[in-house]
Amino acid sequence: MRADVIISDIAMPEMDGFTFMRKVRGIPASQGGRTPALALRAYARKEDAQRAFIAGYQMHASKPVEPSLLVTMVANLAGLSLDTSGGRDSRA
Repeated sequence: MRADVIISDIAMPEMDGFTFMRKVRGIPASQGGRTPALALRAYARKEDAQRAFIAGYQMHASKPVEPSLLVTMVANLAGLSLDTSGGRDSRA
């Protein structure tokens, strides 16, 4: 089973998130190489976001992330539209 969205911290112990995402983007799309991805990072500088985008992430968020913002970002990456009136998520 393939993931719908990847959420990855940039500062990981064995491999940084930039290297991780380059490896993901190097695999065939049919095996998850084009899975939408969100980078989490402690830094919020413009160049940090640009570096994440260059590595292959579609979104960048600085920690701490407001939970509702994180849910919205993941839903957006997954192609879901959140119904703020209390209903269910629906495909966009």
